[in-house]
Amino acid sequence: MLSRTADSLYWLARYMERTENIARIVQVGHRMATTAGSLGNPGNEWHSTLVAAGCELATLPSIAKWRAPP
Repeated sequence: MLSRTADSLYWLARYMERTENIARIVQVGHRMATTAGSLGNPGNEWHSTLVAAGCELATLPSIAKWRAPP
């Protein structure tokens, strides 16, 4: 039982670390997006955030659907 508890705590710590890293990436993406908007830069700063988080391929279908004309 002690081994199972230790294993659960290990994975909990791993997931918490991953969550903190993703939160930092999103925070930086938000700062970049707000700064670029105030400077008049029309670039897509969120794309680099998705690439850094490793989520680009998973979000491509929903982005294509969002950008499609009605």
